Formats: sequence, C-alpha cells, structure tokens
Amino acid sequence: MWEELKNLPIPENQELYCVTTAMIHYGKGISWAATGEVANVDVERDLFRAAAERVPPTRLDFPNKVVDELQVASAMLDGEIEYRRGRFDDAFESLRLAIERDDSLLFYSSKGMFKRPQRSTLWF
Repeated sequence: MWEELKNLPIPENQELYCVTTAMIHYGKGISWAATGEVANVDVERDLFRAAAERVPPTRLDFPNKVVDELQVASAMLDGEIEYRRGRFDDAFESLRLAIERDDSLLFYSSKGMFKRPQRSTLWF
C-alpha cells in the first residue's frame, strides 16, 4: 500500500484537480514517513503545502471548506513526520492540533476527507 501511494501520479491539470493534488501529496508524505524514509518527506510536505495553498476557499466538501480540512491534514502530516523522527513532544503537539482542527469542523456522517476521527491517533 505504501509503495502504491508513493507512486501515484500527480494530475496534469493541478489547478482543476487542486484538492486531489494536495491529498496525493499528503498521502505520499504519510507513506514516506510510515516507511521510515523521512529524508524524502520534507519535499513532499512542501509540495503538499504548496498544493493546499492553490485550493480556493470556495471549494467545499459540504458542509466544510476544503481549506479547513486541509489544515487538519497539515497538522496530521507534521505529527506523523515528527513521530517518525523521534521528536515525540512535537509529534503529539501537532496531533493535538489536528484533533482541535478536526473537532472544529462541522459534523456530518461521512466526515469528508477523513473517515476516522483524528482523535484516534492518540489512542495508541
């Protein structure tokens, strides 16, 4: 699964598929971190953040704005990266921020981009 994520192609039209582009970079970042290849993850995190900035504030994942959901992803990615680097205090601070951002989203049954609550990352 991790290798599949690392090898996902980026859409040619990154403006039209701005959310897809951002989420692919997020997934790649998580996969680099999860496989312990943290040297590659900083580049992917930068690509994720650049892609997230291209998402217009009018883009919705009803009832939430996608830019707000991407803020959850950003904090999650930071937490995963810092955890893999052994910087546990920074990791848990980022994961708590992800939970706070996730909790501020409007609830709906499918929960948008994240099918599980971010709170579960600190249950282990």
